[in-house]
Amino acid sequence: LRARLRPQPYIMGLKTAKDLILHTPEYERNGRSYQPSKTEITRLKALSREMVVRVYFGTWCHTCTRLLPRILKVEKALEGSRVRFEYYGLPKGARAMARDPLARRNNIKRIPTGLVTVNGRSAGRINSTQFARPEVALANVVLR
Repeated sequence: LRARLRPQPYIMGLKTAKDLILHTPEYERNGRSYQPSKTEITRLKALSREMVVRVYFGTWCHTCTRLLPRILKVEKALEGSRVRFEYYGLPKGARAMARDPLARRNNIKRIPTGLVTVNGRSAGRINSTQFARPEVALANVVLR
């Protein structure tokens, strides 16, 4: 008797943190060791304006796999605040990503990339390795 593992399909389109963790439980486990800056979390929680962070990523992307657990940990630390996260899964490969209408419209060339809006207006962009400290990157976009 032989068993074969089938790889999970990539996450595509607009998703929530719960969707990501259900698909890849390691994201939550791998984020446990990350300690966000309490100072920056407190500052972001104090925002009176609504902030949305849409993170473009690929479940096939090694950089995303390393950084998404940190982003998810920061999202959890910001629960109850005016900061909301959305996740947008992209297809594998530069050509396939370039064909995605939302990625093309938002000029997404590298992932992960976060587009930040405050009160519905574009406030900035967080690119790739800036997500090594997601709370610091967010604070740099909206508080400085």
